[in-house]
Amino acid sequence: MTTTQLTEEQKQAVADSVQVHKFGGSSLADAFCYRRVARIVTEYAGASDLVVVSAAGDTTNRILAIINAKPQPGDTASILLDQLENFQQGLITELLSGDLQQQLLQQSQQDFTRWRRWLAGDEDIAHNAELLSYGELWSARLLSALLQKQGTRADHIDARDFLLAADAPEPVIQVEHSREKLLLRVAPHSGTRFIVTGFIARGLNGESLTLGRNGSDYSATLVGSLLDARQVTIWKDVAGVYSADPRKVERVVSLPTLDWTEAEELARLGSPVLHPRTFQPVDRQRMVISVRSSLKVENQQTRIGQFQNTQPRGKVFTSLSEVVLFKVELQDKALVKRLDELELEPLVSWTEPENHQQYLVFHQNHLDYLTGWLDSLGAGDAITQIRGYSMVAIVGNRIQETDQFSTFKLQLSEQKVRRFALTQNGDSAVAILEQKLDNRLLNRLHSQLFNYRRSLGVLVIGRGNIGTAWLELFRQQRDRINQVMDVRVIGIANSRRLWLDYNGVELTQWADDFDRLARPYVLTELLRELPNAPYDELVVIDLTDAKQVAQLYPSLFANGLHIISANKRAGSADEALYREIRTIQHEYEREWLFNTTVGAGLPLNYAINDLRNSGDEIRSISGIFSGTMSWLFENFTKGVAFSSLVQEAK
Repeated sequence: MTTTQLTEEQKQAVADSVQVHKFGGSSLADAFCYRRVARIVTEYAGASDLVVVSAAGDTTNRILAIINAKPQPGDTASILLDQLENFQQGLITELLSGDLQQQLLQQSQQDFTRWRRWLAGDEDIAHNAELLSYGELWSARLLSALLQKQGTRADHIDARDFLLAADAPEPVIQVEHSREKLLLRVAPHSGTRFIVTGFIARGLNGESLTLGRNGSDYSATLVGSLLDARQVTIWKDVAGVYSADPRKVERVVSLPTLDWTEAEELARLGSPVLHPRTFQPVDRQRMVISVRSSLKVENQQTRIGQFQNTQPRGKVFTSLSEVVLFKVELQDKALVKRLDELELEPLVSWTEPENHQQYLVFHQNHLDYLTGWLDSLGAGDAITQIRGYSMVAIVGNRIQETDQFSTFKLQLSEQKVRRFALTQNGDSAVAILEQKLDNRLLNRLHSQLFNYRRSLGVLVIGRGNIGTAWLELFRQQRDRINQVMDVRVIGIANSRRLWLDYNGVELTQWADDFDRLARPYVLTELLRELPNAPYDELVVIDLTDAKQVAQLYPSLFANGLHIISANKRAGSADEALYREIRTIQHEYEREWLFNTTVGAGLPLNYAINDLRNSGDEIRSISGIFSGTMSWLFENFTKGVAFSSLVQEAK
């Protein structure tokens, strides 16, 4: 079968049904991560979807270390190669069994035999890209085999078998050839999940090529464009694009959507989540890029596409702790002309005619490239490099029309601003500061720019029947609740062990994760740590029947926590303890919600409080407030032994 034998119907079927998913190296860092990715591919990818993978964990860095160590005296390169082999074969041994394990181990041994011949000088491998390509190839093979072991139809594809490119600093893809080769490989095999190597391609002379920085994300959108797919999902360790970098700023939220222009501007300004090359192959009218978290699958995702953003709105506050200024003397017209031809776009540029100088600001990551390029020109004293500057920016549709733009300028008036600029397309306002950034400044700017939902951290104590039911109900209702407030379960505990994660625990398989991740704890010691959790409010949900927990209610309140209680022990405690609980609660202005401790969850407390707050005097209350007693009385008739009903109720 040749490519021309594929019908237009087959090609259209691929375009309409196949999506692309991408997993980076951190998503494949160890055997546990591989199993998690396999589960995501099985549950969230279609039966014919393609999955683009990076090298596992730090494999690429390990390979580079071996390449760099080879010319050095001693056996460092050999030791590093042994460690890499142990890591890769350890993954195979832990994840696979039987024939699949033996098959991959045999292939791995053949690969490392070739590596050792190269290391000994018995085999010539001219291009480092050939060695680097093994990382992605090992990942694709292993994930494909793991899916097969779990009963999923899967196979792997070496991208060099279809992706042809002309060698260049950024390889130029031969689109039509690559599209036809890929379609021929994929179209006849509907129902098979193909695992594709990212980052690598085949050169025009048959050599291996790498696609450069961020090559795997670029590979994913490139493969998607070759298939004319409607969606590419990039799975990362973050739940989409946030309102700011969560490593630097508290109280950030994940954005549901970004327009192409906003996403590209954010990438241009150095976003750690997005890279400009990712967007190069994309058909903006058809494709949507989804950025999701492989760690917390059900969390918010960010969809990037052609959305109608009619309202001016700032969406993302971004920053770079260090940028580099280049001061160019305008008298050197040849140099100015060459700079205009530079493919690398500066973050900001401006001219000061009175000083006969031009300034260009670049990301710190581009410094080595720029220095080498300028050295090749022999620029000399005509260009000066200036360090010690930083950048802050706000990105969003028609940013100048927003209140955030005015707030941004006002807040920056207290800083040492070297240059404030509105970008030409109007999607960002950028400030270059003559100072280093600290997280206190970033947090203050972010809080002034965005008035997002308050956040609530929840610690659940008790993982029995009630705890299990509550966690499942919360998981089902989480999206609706989070429209009003950012609510996250940050911990689950029983009497002996605690699973705590201030970013929020994943509830999809929480029982299994608890068994694996929970650690011994002492509740009194935990109380001293919990107030440091990065939330506006913290609440403990006590779903136990433990006196020990009830006796700690005063300490919980005193440490700033609210309590929701299904534990009857506090409300029915000795009067001295009850009064102490109430006194501390009111002193620290905390909430204690305990409706489920009375009448099997009937809304009695609310009704009683409403009557009292309306001015009514309640003289007496009567009724049957036990679900068990109500059932017994309803079913107790002549000829039925009461003891048998009690046993049935139990």
